[in-house]
Amino acid sequence: MSSKIQYVVSHTSLFEERNKMTLWMRSLLKLGLCTALMVVTGCGSSEDPELTGLVPVSGQVYLDGQPLSHAGVTFLPQETGMGRPCFGTTDESGMFVLQDAAQRSGCPVGRCKVVVTKFARPDGSPLPSDMDGATAAMEGVEHIPPQYSDAEKTVLEAIVPDSGDEFTFQLTSSPSGKRARRPGA
Repeated sequence: MSSKIQYVVSHTSLFEERNKMTLWMRSLLKLGLCTALMVVTGCGSSEDPELTGLVPVSGQVYLDGQPLSHAGVTFLPQETGMGRPCFGTTDESGMFVLQDAAQRSGCPVGRCKVVVTKFARPDGSPLPSDMDGATAAMEGVEHIPPQYSDAEKTVLEAIVPDSGDEFTFQLTSSPSGKRARRPGA
């Protein structure tokens, strides 16, 4: 009877050891597959065609002849495979520098729609950066006409060359895009 118990105990120990070995091998296999996947996909490296080819792009935005401060500038690539949109914010002198969502400086080469927005308080002062979205939506208004601020309606376009470039955008606050005339002028 003691040999029967010994056989069951040793058989159970072998089963537990085999189970531990199987778990260890599965873990090793998963690690290997994850590593291979990262190597094949590049793990978001600079080899990703969506992320390569950024060139320096900066510029200045004017509204009715005055530098437009605290405005968002977005370049929306229009050609297939060109990359993702790039963004910038104008400073007090209306100057902006573009970067992508990963905060790399530049913009893809090619034709882009350009959108300029200034979502602020009705008096034009900026909304606090720590304001939550719901409050900002209630308190803020768009100060730029739709022909510049709406991605579907924008009349602004830029052709970004291989060397990058500086762009100047002269906007008007009149909805037609033409300067407002004084009566009798």
